[in-house]
Amino acid sequence: MLNVAKIRKEWFIEQIEALKERGIPYVEIAALLGIRPQYLNLVKNTERGASEKLTLTLCEAFDINYNDLLERIRTYEKQAPEIPEVNEPHIEISPQKKYPCTTMSQPVADTMKRNPM
Repeated sequence: MLNVAKIRKEWFIEQIEALKERGIPYVEIAALLGIRPQYLNLVKNTERGASEKLTLTLCEAFDINYNDLLERIRTYEKQAPEIPEVNEPHIEISPQKKYPCTTMSQPVADTMKRNPM
């Protein structure tokens, strides 16, 4: 299953680290994104996600090409294994069999005898 949020977050963190390597402090990056530095730190440490809005703000504020992220998502789609739909049964389910229960209390056993399933 394609996890766009995970891909976006990984890409976002890579962009933040690249900005840091260019000498832009995290405090300034956070200010231009309109978030607190603590929140940026939570995103970097994988405790919070990078929303699409936050990612677009990053691209606009630092002139980063958003198409790079889209290309990464397309590449992942091509490489991801085909996962069957959840609704498709892969095994045949046989009808439920009734098994005698040896640990029932006597009142429950009596009720089961009177009202079999």
